[in-house]
Amino acid sequence: MSADLGRLGTVLSNELEAGAADALIAGGLDELLRVHAQDEQPGSPLLRMVAALPARGYRSLDEDERRTWLRRAMATIRREAALEQELRPVGKRSGAANGNGSASTSRRPGGGAKRNAGAAGPAGTNGAA
Repeated sequence: MSADLGRLGTVLSNELEAGAADALIAGGLDELLRVHAQDEQPGSPLLRMVAALPARGYRSLDEDERRTWLRRAMATIRREAALEQELRPVGKRSGAANGNGSASTSRRPGGGAKRNAGAAGPAGTNGAA
């Protein structure tokens, strides 16, 4: 994801607070969206937001439609941020929350059976000797 959704959310929030007049950004919101959408992957949050606009863009919407679009776009950004936040701690919890959790987590998915078999061989040998 190449768009900075945090910054875009701030711009959209400012636009909504300014009455959705499309006057805060040089070239208008359509130009900002066009520039940022160029490097986006298909299905990205930004492209989904742009796809919700009519063919003539944000400028073609009346004030009520602009407010609605802004609220929906901001909801998309919040949802994406929440998803990223939800996923980020999961990885950190398994690795950083607890040394024991980290060790057991890294053993299980990576082939715990192999490690157990390898550990059992020398332990069995040592135990038998």
